[in-house]
Amino acid sequence: MRTRPDAYTTVPHSALDSTMSLAREGYTFISSRCDRLGTDVFWTRLAGRRAFFLRGASAVELFYGDAPVTRVGAMPKSAQHLLQDEGSVQTLGGEAHRVRKALFLQLLEDDTRATFADELRTAWERQRALWMPGTRVDLYATLNGVLTESALRFAGLPTGDVKARTHELASMVDRAGTIGPANWWARVLRRRSERWSAAALARIRSGHMRTDDDRMAQEIAWHSDNGALLNLDVAAVELLNILRPIVAISRFLVFAAIALERHPQWAHEFREHPDSPSLEPFAHEVRRFYPFFPLIGARTTKSNTWQKHAFPMNSWLILDLYGTNHDRSLWESPSSFRPERFSDAEPALNSLVAQGGGEHATSHRCPGEWLTMDTIRHGVQFLSALDYRVPPQDLGVPLGTMPAFPPRGLTIAV
Repeated sequence: MRTRPDAYTTVPHSALDSTMSLAREGYTFISSRCDRLGTDVFWTRLAGRRAFFLRGASAVELFYGDAPVTRVGAMPKSAQHLLQDEGSVQTLGGEAHRVRKALFLQLLEDDTRATFADELRTAWERQRALWMPGTRVDLYATLNGVLTESALRFAGLPTGDVKARTHELASMVDRAGTIGPANWWARVLRRRSERWSAAALARIRSGHMRTDDDRMAQEIAWHSDNGALLNLDVAAVELLNILRPIVAISRFLVFAAIALERHPQWAHEFREHPDSPSLEPFAHEVRRFYPFFPLIGARTTKSNTWQKHAFPMNSWLILDLYGTNHDRSLWESPSSFRPERFSDAEPALNSLVAQGGGEHATSHRCPGEWLTMDTIRHGVQFLSALDYRVPPQDLGVPLGTMPAFPPRGLTIAV
């Protein structure tokens, strides 16, 4: 009996091993090969391990739909420990994921997002009051501090050590794509954050620290999965999985500031009309156009067929997030910054995937996506109301570094 050929036979093969090429090319690695091979899927090896690379809306559906895939064992430990860590909602599947995900969706409902917006506005105004005319501001560092303070107050946590928390939370994101000493130090800082988080939750459970009942720290401290309180270490990780992504929004805000500088018609629009209906399309386009995280991994838990390719069980799949956001089959003029593309409709479900795909309630799509959108809109309003200029500097975003960012950030002169 003839066995059916698996995907290693039917999918184009790119190279013997592409570890160094991926490290060198970064965000464009997958799409450049897909374009050259005339395909949306190819396979190669990373550090000797065979991996399938995919892009496009159909690939997003495979990753975020009902296919038998898991996130466990699909990302390097160097990145996983900084961004999610073991036992977190992103590492769960099936009913366990659905139950835990419901907690995050509850924590980030409309009313609580409005509370965060109030905290953000207060923190921004407090920071703004410190700037004298002529002050030069490192916008990224400033926004990291503003967002950390806002997130801590939003969670019902003390802000006395906001500088330490800012450094730790920002390092988790900044160093996620690194290996070696920089990554090791960031993981040391991550463990320090986990100890702080666990201690705060323990004080809440013991009654030694009180927060409002609707604050995130309180909700996470007393959350139970199927009747049992979360293990304190897991609860600490989940608290960080709210705080860290909020601080990561500072990257989107710097990209928004660069977009305003390079496309002054939008700066004029928002200065003249602070509540312009174009704010939301602008925020969507910032998330689509600029590089956030480049890719995400998954592993098949049993054999699975996609686009007539039979992936064996335990196949390593890697989804091109950046390439999907710039896929010519999904976007007209994908290399152009055009917020008006979202003026008449929301992004299609599996097309704009800066924060994942699929339905929020059932898939691994980021539950904080709408808080991110809110924060970008508020950030654009803050910047548009601020009298500042951008001194000459390199605003290029090299795509060979993951996560990508201007080498020296963005300096503004108030």
